[in-house]
Order: sequence, then structure tokens, then C-alpha cells
Amino acid sequence: MNDLTCKRVQRSDLECIDHPMRKRYLFFKANHQHFFGTKSEKVDIAELFLRHLKFKGQASRQFEPENLAHAMNNYRIVDEYGALEIAQSRAVMISSFHFGPYDLLGGFLSNERVQFSVLANGAKYFEQVKAYQIQKAEASDSEVIPIIIPESDVVNPNDFTTMIKMMHKIRQGKSMLVYADGLEGEGGYYDQSKLEKVPFLGQEVFARKGTATLAYKLKMPIVFSMVEQEDEGFIVRLFPVLHPKDYKDKKSFVRAYCELGYKYLESYVQKSPEYWEIFDRLHIWLPEFNTPSEVPDLQPDWVVPEWCCYDKDRFGIFKEGGKTFLLDIQSKDVISVSAGLATLLQRIDHVRGEVVSEVLSPAILRDLFQRGILTEDKVGEEIMVA
Repeated sequence: MNDLTCKRVQRSDLECIDHPMRKRYLFFKANHQHFFGTKSEKVDIAELFLRHLKFKGQASRQFEPENLAHAMNNYRIVDEYGALEIAQSRAVMISSFHFGPYDLLGGFLSNERVQFSVLANGAKYFEQVKAYQIQKAEASDSEVIPIIIPESDVVNPNDFTTMIKMMHKIRQGKSMLVYADGLEGEGGYYDQSKLEKVPFLGQEVFARKGTATLAYKLKMPIVFSMVEQEDEGFIVRLFPVLHPKDYKDKKSFVRAYCELGYKYLESYVQKSPEYWEIFDRLHIWLPEFNTPSEVPDLQPDWVVPEWCCYDKDRFGIFKEGGKTFLLDIQSKDVISVSAGLATLLQRIDHVRGEVVSEVLSPAILRDLFQRGILTEDKVGEEIMVA
């Protein structure tokens, strides 16, 4: 998402069913309600989401020379478990959460003499980190060679060939930097047979197994990490190291990884949900079964109201994988609909003077009313005349 889009998003935009940011806002709202329950009723969700977009928009500016120099000179390490010392002495897998200014993590740890070779999704940011390190060395006439990751050391683990390269780099003592819930190759969020269901904020989430599976294959310890912003700069938090050798098999190791990752993250998301990047994504509470909601039978004498409106406060229209869906924020159901029906629903409030029952068949109308997608509109006289 570009920075210009962030600047232009207003509260009124989020209420518009056609605004491109509304899908993300609806997911953010649904996730907040799902995890925080009645507490969310006291929270200004729209304002929280706009803060989320603001932080997201600031991410790219963190690597501007002046901002990066400030960041690299104003951070502190919080490590009660000796994780940094292990990462300085051997190859480990740094597992970072999508929380706060996480893209700065690699730069911070490289300043702490952690040698990286393999980076998933974050390699592009090291060009700016390298430029900063070189400028700093030149400005101080230092004889110490700055820690620079050459292009040959940037390997993204995406196929068997790069796996071989990765193993070679690891033998050289160079670590990996990946996202805690990353490595798509071990299953996307829609294939729940490849996911681990773990507790989180009193609910359950589906967690990817890819990072832990890869670490187990490569016999690499995992260092959980997270970056927080504070008034004076940044905090780099390191958590207990997870060793494959401490578990009897891959299954128990992967399970421990998924559980611990969300356990460490929980208190921080509770405090600042707007800092968690994937809080505005569907997959963190993706329903197990996409079935229609249970709805009561209507009275036999029920008739189609002449005027209807789309309940845009409860339902959101979005597309995934070429298909069109309705997200029900109340029940957390995702209902598949045709693109034509989705278009009609979005236009109902704009098409004045046309009776909806002439457009939709009684069977479809009845179903939409049963689900609460359509509600009877108390239309004013000025609209009836239009």
C-alpha cells in the first residue's frame, strides 16, 4: 500500500462500501471484536485502524538516511536469556513478529555482530542498511570494516535449489532472518490441514508451520524476536531460544514453536493491536467451515418489503482468488456470493425508485433477509418521491 493512499483515508471513507480500504478495515474490526469481545465496544475501531495505517505508512520512511541513522543510534537490546550471545557465535534462525517497526530488526542485529545470509521477504531493506554502515565508516575514517551483506549472501528460501545454497551459508555460521508466521511453502492459510491451531488472546488462530519445519530440518536453534518503539528510540526484545535437539520429534518441536510464538506476542498485541500488521487480515480467525449462518424460519405470511437496504455495517464485500465473498462481522462467517449479487447489493442504496423485489427473485430475497444482509429501509418521503 503506498503512502499516498494512507494519507487520503478518512473515517468517512471506511463507511463507504466501495472504498478500497474498507475490506482491510472490516477485517481489522472483525478481528478486534473476535479477540477482545465486548471490550471492543468501548474502542474507537475506526480511529485505531487509521493509526494502524499511519504506522504502516511510516514503515518505508524508516529507511530514509536520516531516520535510519537515528534508529541505528537509538536502540537497546532486552535479552534475559542469552539469545544474542548464541546468535553471535553460530547460525540461528531469527524469527521476527509482524509487530511494530520489525523491518529494522536485521539492521539492529547486524550492528550487534550477528551475521546473516538468508533473509525471507526482508532482503531489500539491507541495501539501505549497507549504505548507512558504509557512510558511517567513511565519516569516522574507521579501520573497522562495516558488516555488509553481499548480494551473494541474500538467499530467499523458496525452492530446493536455494535450500542447498542456504545449507552452505549456514555451515559458514550465517543466520537466517524470517517472519514468525512466514514461509508460505509449508501451506497457505486456506489449507488448514497444513496449519497448527494454537491459543491466542483467549481464542484460537491458525499458525503456519513452515519456519519451524525448516529450522528442524537444518538443526537450527530459533531465536524469537520483536521490535518495539519507545520515546527515545527502539527496543529489540529477544525471547528464550528454541532448540530442535530438546524435542523428541519434528511434530512436538513445530507445535512448541507455534504455541510459543503467539504466547510471546499476546501481551504486546493486547496493549497495541494497531502495531500488529496482520491484524487487518482475514486468516487470523479464518473459520474452519464456510457454511451459511443458522437463521430462523420466517412467518408463512411474510412478504417482501417494497424497499430494502444493504446492511453495510454488518456485512463487507471483498474478493479473494477471483471469487466474491461477504464477510459477516457478527458471526465471523464468510459467505460466497456471485459478483452480480455483490454489485447489486452495493447499488441498492443508490438506485432510487426501483423496487428491489423486481430485481431479485423471491427465493434470493428471502435468504438475504433471513441472514440479515438486507434490512427493511425506513425511507423518507424525499427518497420515495425520487
